[in-house]
Amino acid sequence: MYGYLGIGPHGFYLATRKEWEDITEQSLGPDGEELYSIVVLENWPVEWLRLIVERNLMKQLAECLLVAIRKQHSDPTKKAALPPDMQQPSPPVVAVATQLKFPKVIEVWRDAQQEIITNPTGALRTACVLLETVCKHVLHKGGVPSPSNPTLPNLYKAAEKELKMDADERTLATGLRAAIDGIAHSRSHLSNAHGAGPSDLAPSASHAELAVTAAGALAVHFMRLLTERAQSTNSGQ
Repeated sequence: MYGYLGIGPHGFYLATRKEWEDITEQSLGPDGEELYSIVVLENWPVEWLRLIVERNLMKQLAECLLVAIRKQHSDPTKKAALPPDMQQPSPPVVAVATQLKFPKVIEVWRDAQQEIITNPTGALRTACVLLETVCKHVLHKGGVPSPSNPTLPNLYKAAEKELKMDADERTLATGLRAAIDGIAHSRSHLSNAHGAGPSDLAPSASHAELAVTAAGALAVHFMRLLTERAQSTNSGQ
């Protein structure tokens, strides 16, 4: 078996051929891919996964990807050619968390991003962990202890109170709260947070992406409110 490991719009994949002669330059199709069989991550056999781990191939791919990203980011012509929605990440969790010096928030956000394709079930769980982490940071900044029962809804209520939202913000928060409840519901019923039964449904990557994106947007909103409150307090002194 010959081929290579790659990553594309649908996540990690393996492009394989059975014979070495099939992947020589002379045998490739016009686009260089026609003679390969493309297999996405969820369809990889166990023996492939074991081989990838033994040879540390995922780390090598990640290193190559990081080099490519840094190269593209340093090239202003390539960066300018990207669509507007690709030039600035949305939601900008890392940028806002960096300003507030919240490394744990960044760590959880990156975990959630990685799990969307590789582990949608885990991504739902991590989406909730992201919000719980942000709420705890908000409370810690204000010197407020976490609730005795630190569930996501309880942490949200405490953080909302600490941020002292005005009428317009509370109106917006009604919708945000519904999203939080939906994410919490997804973790309980679609992730493995409380174990999995034989008939339980597994979440799709699309479902996981929706939950993670919503959690990221909510996290950014809370962190920005925290920044605004701090700036308002400092200017009033």
